[in-house]
Amino acid sequence: TNKATRKKVTRVITDLSQKRHLVDMVLSRVGADKQRSSDYADQTYVKKAKQFSDFLEKMTVLDPERRIAPQDALQHPLLTEPGLGSKGAAAA
Repeated sequence: TNKATRKKVTRVITDLSQKRHLVDMVLSRVGADKQRSSDYADQTYVKKAKQFSDFLEKMTVLDPERRIAPQDALQHPLLTEPGLGSKGAAAA
């Protein structure tokens, strides 16, 4: 609401371009040491972080026609591949 006119203000967002890639934001939280590590647990963690960012990007696409369908989302590697702490995960 505009304080002077007391009328409701509608703002339109016209720039919907991505400013920073989600994978970059996620991997910055992971840390460079873990990304360069040859340890199995670290490699698995980085792999899952990349899968997580890919999964989020696919779920948050603005165009509903391009957005991942629920059935496809359930088949995403983040959900189907074992990770650390999973019963199917085995240390190398």
